[in-house]
Amino acid sequence: MASAKAQLTENVQTYIQKSDWKNAIADLEKLFAIDQDPQVKVRLGDVRQKMNQKPQAVAEYMKAAEIFADKGFVVKALAMYKLVLRLDPNNDKALGQMASLYSHKTVTELKLEPVELGEAAPQSSIVPLFADLTQEEFNDFTKRMVFHTVPAGKTIIKEGEAGAS
Repeated sequence: MASAKAQLTENVQTYIQKSDWKNAIADLEKLFAIDQDPQVKVRLGDVRQKMNQKPQAVAEYMKAAEIFADKGFVVKALAMYKLVLRLDPNNDKALGQMASLYSHKTVTELKLEPVELGEAAPQSSIVPLFADLTQEEFNDFTKRMVFHTVPAGKTIIKEGEAGAS
């Protein structure tokens, strides 16, 4: 099975380099059937974008986000939902899933220090993000987010400039 996976991966690379999108999609779907890797869905979404298949690309990115979230990769899931919203700003499912993930997202810090006999075990500190916002406030916040695409190298803001906020 590993050799079939490796061969499909190599084929996909070749097809993408040649801009052979249809064959790339076919092999990516076979690859996903072998290994439910969310990165394969991300690649499928990328290829579908190249083919101007925006609704199908959105579906692939949504599936990738769901898999990332299920596996505990919250930041990657959020990135996928943001990508979905860039392609489809009115996607209520992506907005809802983002709100849900943000409200449950936590950062855990473990103090990894040597423990001597008789000492208590290291404690973890959990800090919820956006904990001071109600669900309604958080949903309003995520709906107001605006995505901007900025070309590489373009200056966004210069030191000393007055902001508009």
